[in-house]
Amino acid sequence: MPRPSRLVAAIVALGLVACAPEAPLPPPGAQGPILIREWDGKGRRQIVVKAATVEHPERTVGKEFDQMDLGQVLIRLPHRDDVVCIASPTASYRAKGSRLVDLAGPVNLSGTLQGATVIGCATQAWLNADDQSLELVDLRLTTRGTLSSHPRVLLRQEQAMETSGASSAKNAPVLAVAALAALPQPFVIPDLTAR
Repeated sequence: MPRPSRLVAAIVALGLVACAPEAPLPPPGAQGPILIREWDGKGRRQIVVKAATVEHPERTVGKEFDQMDLGQVLIRLPHRDDVVCIASPTASYRAKGSRLVDLAGPVNLSGTLQGATVIGCATQAWLNADDQSLELVDLRLTTRGTLSSHPRVLLRQEQAMETSGASSAKNAPVLAVAALAALPQPFVIPDLTAR
């Protein structure tokens, strides 16, 4: 039977090993993707924001990392039974306030809405903090052979797409229809990871 002092030492050593980080933290200024995960009020569906860089961290990062200006941003947004991916060259993240993420244009959108594959582009967009809805301004959306224009679109996770203002629709360009047809069906947006 081991002596109590050796047993205590072994337990302490195991505890220290278990608490040690797997790898050392990178030095200040290290580069790499940033992932921000936001869950809905029920803790089920999550929005994932991935950015390649933090722009001007010395000026834009809050003391509690509650605000950051981001570069090369992707957002994976669940919408009902569908998922859309939003891409923007830059965005501002603010953990406190009415807008969680403000996306600078052009804001590109792809994924599935109402069971159909879509691609689109908006002049600007933002993610609302209170209900995790996505608002898009001046959205041009191509789906099912149609190109539609909407002054404002609101995507709420558990509701149908809402549009406001005078929308218009016409036949989509042949190349856009061909590009959508060439995508795998069903079109699946993978999870965003730190890789």
